[in-house]
Parts: sequence; C-alpha cells; structure tokens
Amino acid sequence: MEAEFLRERRVLEEVRRSLAEQVRLPGGVRMTARSCKDAEAEYDPETGQIVVCYEFVAETRELLGGEVRSDLDERVEGALRETLYHEGAHALIDKWELPFVGREEDVADQFAAHQLIRQGARGQRHLAAVADTYRLYAADDDPSDIDFSDEHSPDAARAANYRCWLYGARPKIHERLVDGTILTRDRSEGCEEEWEALRRGWEHLLKPHRARSGTS
Repeated sequence: MEAEFLRERRVLEEVRRSLAEQVRLPGGVRMTARSCKDAEAEYDPETGQIVVCYEFVAETRELLGGEVRSDLDERVEGALRETLYHEGAHALIDKWELPFVGREEDVADQFAAHQLIRQGARGQRHLAAVADTYRLYAADDDPSDIDFSDEHSPDAARAANYRCWLYGARPKIHERLVDGTILTRDRSEGCEEEWEALRRGWEHLLKPHRARSGTS
C-alpha cells in the first residue's frame, strides 16, 4: 500500500526533480523507498542517499488518519514532501559544506518550509498539514519525557515554527493559523520578519550552487 501510494503520487520523483532544477549536486539527489526495521526517513552521508521507509509512510498515515478528513491522502503527501525536503537540506549542507547558524535540524526545517511555501497554494496546504502532524505528535508527548538536548526541536516547537513561517509568508491568507495556542498572537507579530530572514538566508546559501535553469 505504501509503495503504491508513493508511486501514484510520484512523491520522490517530484521532490527530486524540484531540487535538481534549483541546485547542482554531484551525482544529483538520490532518493529511495524501502521496507526498514524502523519507521524513519533519513539522509545517509556515507551513501549520499535519502531513504524513506514504508513504515514511516504508514506511521504518518495512521497519525493523520486519527482526524476524520476527506483530504487524508493530500495531507500524508504533504508530510512526506516536507520530510524529503528536510532530508534534502541535510544533503545540500553535507555535499556543499554550506555554512549556517544554529542547529542543523532547525535549518533543515527552514529549508523545507522555504521549498513548500514558494510552491504556492498547494505547497502551503502541504506545510499546514506538516504543522498539524507535529501538533498531533506533541499531543502524545509526555512532557516529562521530552529530551531538550535532542538535536531536533520539540514537536510543539516545530508545529509552532511551521505555522509561524507559513503565516509570515502570507498573513492575510493564513490568519486562521494564529490560534492563540500553537501560534500565539505575540509570536505571530514577528513571523513576517522570521519568514523574510529565512527566505533571504536560504536563497543566499543556494545562490552559488544554482542550476542553470534554477530560479530564485
């Protein structure tokens, strides 16, 4: 089922093409999907390959399927596209030794947001689904078990960040994201500046490595 979903939606192919159209990478960006021991998706610097496990796809569907909606497939696809862009950022940072400030995982989240937001309405719907994914993960988190030394930000913080950047990019369209709980009004007041700094930062990092057909 998971393999068929990825194949029909052309998730890996379209993200790979999107990256190839923007930046030059030695050997391109290699992506594959397979069955694994754990539900995960990751970039392996040893092989230069991004691997998405079918178990990760199933876990994502189960998580988002807990809320009855008619657009489940679209939301699952959005979550998977974000994951691939996130891992793609690790590939870019690794292969081009890109300089960055802060934690690499946070920077990879910013890249995923940058990629999806710039794709217009559909990409922005995908990013909203991603924020919901982390909201749902956070709802299941035991506060006493959160490891604040983890290289990833807590799920609740990632949900808030994605909402903030999406709202900051299109405030009039995404006003509903400022719900006072996940994205507070106080945080939202700085989201336009956060998005603009994110956008400028990544476009500056990518500029020396642009593919000839790439656009900013």
